[in-house]
Amino acid sequence: MINNSTLDAIYVRKSRKDLELEQQGEGETLSRHLKILEDLSKKLSIVIKDEDIYKEVVSGESIEARPEMQKLLKKVENGYYRSVLVVEIERLARGDSIDQGIILRAFKLSDTKIITPAKTYNFKQETDEEYMEFGLFMSRREYKVITKRLQRGRNLSAKEGKFVGSKPAYGYERIKLEHDKGYSLKINDQKANTVKLIFNMYTNDLINVPNICRHLNSLSIPSPSDGKWTPDAIRRILKNPVYAGFIRYNNRVTTTNVKDGKVCTSYLSNKGKYKDFIFTKGLHSPIISEELFYKTSDIIKKKYIPPTNKPLKNPLSGLVKCKCCGKTLATSISRGEKRLYCKTIDCENKSINIKKVEEKVILYLEEWLKNKEVLCLNNNDNLLETKSNLLLFAKEELKKQINKKEHIYDLFEEGIYNKDMFFERNTKVTASIDELNIQISNLQSDITQLQNINNEKENYIPNLKSVLENYKKSTDTKQKNYLLKSVIDKIYYLKTEKRKSMETY
Repeated sequence: MINNSTLDAIYVRKSRKDLELEQQGEGETLSRHLKILEDLSKKLSIVIKDEDIYKEVVSGESIEARPEMQKLLKKVENGYYRSVLVVEIERLARGDSIDQGIILRAFKLSDTKIITPAKTYNFKQETDEEYMEFGLFMSRREYKVITKRLQRGRNLSAKEGKFVGSKPAYGYERIKLEHDKGYSLKINDQKANTVKLIFNMYTNDLINVPNICRHLNSLSIPSPSDGKWTPDAIRRILKNPVYAGFIRYNNRVTTTNVKDGKVCTSYLSNKGKYKDFIFTKGLHSPIISEELFYKTSDIIKKKYIPPTNKPLKNPLSGLVKCKCCGKTLATSISRGEKRLYCKTIDCENKSINIKKVEEKVILYLEEWLKNKEVLCLNNNDNLLETKSNLLLFAKEELKKQINKKEHIYDLFEEGIYNKDMFFERNTKVTASIDELNIQISNLQSDITQLQNINNEKENYIPNLKSVLENYKKSTDTKQKNYLLKSVIDKIYYLKTEKRKSMETY
């Protein structure tokens, strides 16, 4: 691809190393890096718009975990940018070789330059490509070394009874240890009283979790998230050994596997089954006694009902969310009728017959399909070709106007143009450049829209047709659920009055 773009972008991202430096008083990383790149753009006479500045506030290693990188890559692949400015090449990719390959290929095929304060990478030059590949390899290696060092440090601190998390348990505050590295916990008296109340109500008064929620909400006591109390929040407190003075670390392990060609991450309970599980006496003071904690644990174990492999009864399982609180709706059977309901205590959303929601969802999909088919009836290929040709013409014209502007400066410096002639002609050319940039931006937007319509025409519409046909034929609830999840991400449901009709989004 020949890149004729005149637009440039900035990409800044925090790393784990930056978070450590910020804690040591080095200043906010994104602002510091943005200032460096803005100074570099001025030095190179590059003008960058606000919408072309990508700030990544997550410290994820993979592309999947970095939404701003995903947006940037889409535009790079379409040749939208002439260059991308980064503080260092490692900011673009620190993931595995697959992620690095995706980023490298996007920049190479679109002929997009990567500009850093130290070096400009131009993929027309073979040495620059090799230099970047080596830089990304060393970046990945450094990342692994840092990760191992941090994990060893955390394990050692946990074994010494220090608190190694970032967010303290409800009822505690994180404090820096005096005359020692690391952190411990300090009791927050007001919240600690709530913790004691929860344990006493559950263990001594034998009050169930939903009623504990209702009691705390009636007292207007804020939950750990500063909202209303939920059963999950209560259960997390009842199961947390930190309140009895213990430190538990690595109680969950992360496992990755490939499913349908995608890398999936799952979390398993450790409890001593895997290596690095740590359970030791903490340096902090307990809020409750060990005796009360173990007594609570025994009650929880007795009430626990192991999951059974029952057949799926709800084709909308995992899809329908409560519009009030965002929680996934649960399934219940009332008077022989399958219903969806919100498990959040005192939620205003009313329950509803699953069949009614299912019928409305299928009707919506059919109407959406019908509208899209009408939209795609027109042959967009000719229009797409016309818009693409207009874009090429506009880019060529822009290049001519930029050269014209440079020539005006040359004539002014040589004394052929006086000040008035320079300003008059420069103003006209600048206006033409601005107008062409707007035209190019609009054409690129139109082309993307037409490409999306063609993509829907070729892929999504036939897929949705197949899903609806198979859904109506199928009698297997599990298969129906799989079919719906292949075309729907989530459904929001709202019905706050019994006689009012439901709303789905």
